[in-house]
Amino acid sequence: MISDEVGWRKPKPLIFEIALDRMKSLPAAEALFVGDRADIDVIGARGVGMPTVWINREAERLPTDIQPPDFEIRDLADLRAILRIP
Repeated sequence: MISDEVGWRKPKPLIFEIALDRMKSLPAAEALFVGDRADIDVIGARGVGMPTVWINREAERLPTDIQPPDFEIRDLADLRAILRIP
C-alpha cells in the first residue's frame, strides 16, 4: 500500500490503521513496522501502538525529539535475528 491510495502520508495514523485493517484487523501490538525514516515511520507506527524497526543504514543519530524504535538495524537481513529466523 502506498500513501496516495488513502490520501494521507505518514506519520498520519490513518495510513497505519488501514494497513492493519487490510491484514485482517491485525492488532497493532502484534504487527511489526519496518521503516527507514525515524521521522515518519517510527513516529507514525508508534502512534498507533505498533512495535517498530528502524533501518538506519548510515548509523545516523536519532533526533532527540523522537522516541527510540524498539529495534534498530543496518540492513533488512538483520531482521532475521529479530524474528528469530535461522
